[in-house]
Amino acid sequence: HDRPGLFPEQAADRADMHAHPLRTAPELDGYASDWEKLGNRLTPIPWRVAGRSEVDTPTAGPGPTPGYALGLFESHFYLLVRIPDRTPRPAPPTDRLRGDHIIIRTLDPDGFRHHYLVDTAAPGPLGARELLLDPLGQPLARKELRIQGVQRTDTDGVTLELRLPRRLLGPRLGLGVNDQPRFGLPRIASTHPAEAPLGLLVQPSEAIARVIQALGRTTGRRVWILDRHGRVLARGGSLWRPRESRLHPWLSFAFGSRGRAELGDTGPVDRLESPAISAAATGEVVSQWEPSIDGEQLIVSVAHPIWSQTEVAGVVWVEESSVPIQLARNDALLQLLLVTLVVFVLAAAAIAWFASSLSRRLNRLRDNALGAIDAHGRVVGSIETVHGRDEIGALAQTFASLLDRLNGYNHYLERLASRLSHELRTPLAVIRSSLDNLELDPRPEAATEYLQRARSGIHRLQVILTRMSEASRIEETVRASEPEHFDLAGMLAASIAGYVGVWPDHKLVLLPGLDSAPMTGTPDLLAQMLDKLAANATDFAAPGTPVEFALEAHRDEHGQPGFRITVTNHGARLPEDLGNRLFESMVSSRARSDRTDAEPHLGLGLYIVRLIVEHHRGTIRALQLSDPDAVSFEVWLPAEPAG
Repeated sequence: HDRPGLFPEQAADRADMHAHPLRTAPELDGYASDWEKLGNRLTPIPWRVAGRSEVDTPTAGPGPTPGYALGLFESHFYLLVRIPDRTPRPAPPTDRLRGDHIIIRTLDPDGFRHHYLVDTAAPGPLGARELLLDPLGQPLARKELRIQGVQRTDTDGVTLELRLPRRLLGPRLGLGVNDQPRFGLPRIASTHPAEAPLGLLVQPSEAIARVIQALGRTTGRRVWILDRHGRVLARGGSLWRPRESRLHPWLSFAFGSRGRAELGDTGPVDRLESPAISAAATGEVVSQWEPSIDGEQLIVSVAHPIWSQTEVAGVVWVEESSVPIQLARNDALLQLLLVTLVVFVLAAAAIAWFASSLSRRLNRLRDNALGAIDAHGRVVGSIETVHGRDEIGALAQTFASLLDRLNGYNHYLERLASRLSHELRTPLAVIRSSLDNLELDPRPEAATEYLQRARSGIHRLQVILTRMSEASRIEETVRASEPEHFDLAGMLAASIAGYVGVWPDHKLVLLPGLDSAPMTGTPDLLAQMLDKLAANATDFAAPGTPVEFALEAHRDEHGQPGFRITVTNHGARLPEDLGNRLFESMVSSRARSDRTDAEPHLGLGLYIVRLIVEHHRGTIRALQLSDPDAVSFEVWLPAEPAG
């Protein structure tokens, strides 16, 4: 838009001569085979008589009509002229205008006309002469060496090829053919009538060609630039598409062969005339659909005006076939089909591999689980935990953990029977031996001793039964207890003050900490928990070492506020073989004793502590401190029980 210098201002005339761009320079040999399509689309030159045109149509006239093609390559014009003359007649030396010849008329930018005569009477190399007037007004012919050419004669007539420098021709150009018959008046064919202005030399615009070069790169698109009179100033691209299909033959059968037809180039065109172009020349934007010649696809064309301020200077005419759409559809279908096929194959292979791997791992896990327990329910093996990090691996780890716990529980039951048999065997043996001795020894003074030993055995049995029932009562109390608000710090201080009289041989110390610890729970159960922890600490504390109690505020790993009670004793180490089973029922690290007066220990104290802590939604753990002979029990209790 707004570049009026790109478009000629003169109105279109049939005398205009169009120079079409050539991709290669034609060889001057008299043959039209290297003129691309210009050689087959010559522009007719009408026959004229006595300066007047016989008829307006270019194909009318006496006999076949001469034709020409004008091309442009780099800095030269190339002119191809075909004259249907079988009897060339040379001109006499005194008057060169009376023989067969052609005249090239041009008008330079200063308004002066130039006439160049080329004699066509004999085949071979051609020479040109510029026609001038001498100072006396007589015609004068001067050789023009810048014009070169070749003439070839055959049975159909005369063919001329000329090469002219680009700067030799001005903005207007005319071509005349003079055929001198043997008898009668000469025949004159001319691109313009006599005494009429020369036609406009329409050259391809390099500036416009650069503008439309990018637009014409799209395959299947053709761009025309016209002036407002329909003259073609530039063109780019092509509607041609390769006929070869991009699809596999069986895919072509599935998707059809539409969209692969050839749309050949129309060849050189001087002017375009259509209602759409005429409407665009008046300022309208027009689009239309037209079927191709073979009917295989449609062609969409759009005509848009080119504005120079408020006037239309030219028209852009863009054509595009439906071939790109159909090829894009086929390519998209092919790509979709191939991608779907590849994805399906990969997905099927992945699913098959995953299913086989899953089945193999499940079978191995099943075999491990079956082989870990014998027919009698005893744990005789273990489960491999190397099953990956997915759900099957988690299931294998869960099975391994359950199997370890089941194995530990089986060992616990075996030790429980052994421990109970040992604890019960000792008092029963005492009672049985006392009764046997009492029966065999008739002395009255010996009866007292034997009765005392029997009573001691019965007392030990009562203690065992009492402690076993105590654990049962604690479980029932835990289930039936009601929480209440109390001060944990005050209860801890009062309990430690009472322990001083119970264990006078040990120093029980409450470390500085919280003065107040309000919480919700069951004070009686927590007092029993402290009793068990204190009894356990004094039993394992070395003589002369303190038993330390501490209370502090502490949040658990989830951030819930609560209180931590720590009971530390010195003089013993945690047994490595018990681990987390220290808080289970009937588990004790004390050495067994066969003394009749020894206090039985069934390992129920820390088990009761665990029951009370879990009832309050707390946690308990035993720690071996950095001091090799220091053990600490930590109990964390929430300030407000959850749920």
